[in-house]
Amino acid sequence: MATIATTASARASASPAVRALRFDALVSVAFGATVAAGAPLLDRLLGAPAAFLVPLGAVVVAYGGALALVARAGAPRALVAAVAAGNAVWVGASLVVVAADVLTLTTAGVVVALLQAAAVAGIAGAEARTLRARPPEDIVDRPRHDHEVG
Repeated sequence: MATIATTASARASASPAVRALRFDALVSVAFGATVAAGAPLLDRLLGAPAAFLVPLGAVVVAYGGALALVARAGAPRALVAAVAAGNAVWVGASLVVVAADVLTLTTAGVVVALLQAAAVAGIAGAEARTLRARPPEDIVDRPRHDHEVG
C-alpha cells in the first residue's frame, strides 16, 4: 500500500517537463506500435508502403523508450530542449513528405500525416513551454561564492 501511495505522490509532484516527456513517450510508443503492427493494413489505407511503416514504427517506439528514460532522469533542461527541437524537425519533415508527395499518400494518408504533425507540434510546444517556466540548472544548481555579484 505504501508503494502505491509513494508512486502516486511521485507522479503528482513531477515537474511539468517530466509530465510532458512522459506524455510524449506514451504517445510515441502507442503511435509507433500501431504503425508497425498495422503496417499491412495501413499500407493500403494510407498509401505508405509497409516496408517504410514497419521500421518507422520501430524507430518511434525506440524514441518513446528513450523519452521515458529522459523523464525518469528528471528531464534535464538540455535534453528537454533537444527533444522539443527534434519534434519540431519531425513536424517539418512530415510537412515536406506531404508537400513533395514523397510517399504518394492517399487522401487518408495525407490527413493522418497532417494530424500527427499537428499533434507533435502541440507536444513540442508544451515541452518548449516547460523550458520557459524554469530557470536553467546551471543557475539553480551552481553554488554562489561570496566574491560573486548578483
